[in-house]
Amino acid sequence: MINLIATDMDGTLLNAEREIDVEFFEILKHLRSKNILVVLASGREYNSLVNLVPKEYRNELIFACNNGNYIEFQGETLFESYIDKSMFEKLISKLESIEDLKVLMSTKNSIFTNSMQNYFIYKLKGQKIT
Repeated sequence: MINLIATDMDGTLLNAEREIDVEFFEILKHLRSKNILVVLASGREYNSLVNLVPKEYRNELIFACNNGNYIEFQGETLFESYIDKSMFEKLISKLESIEDLKVLMSTKNSIFTNSMQNYFIYKLKGQKIT
């Protein structure tokens, strides 16, 4: 018996226009009627992932964002795991000493970078970056 189906987004579920095909939502209705949970899994941050889904379907999906570091279902955080502030500060200190290193870090709702190249790549992909 299948209880859960998980799918990646970029390069898998999203079409060439970086959208979810409408047929997916018909399949989702069928799966949910059979009590099968569906997980959208992505390296994207939460807002970038959830905004791909029309509002009327958001409570039907589990969102696994930031490569699984944040998981939410029906508005409830099921799992959240990020490095603590002291470890973050040590990491940044080490990374800043590496010449020409491009850093990309994410939180639940934002992506941070020290690279304008990363900034423009994510802007072109339509992802929120601060």
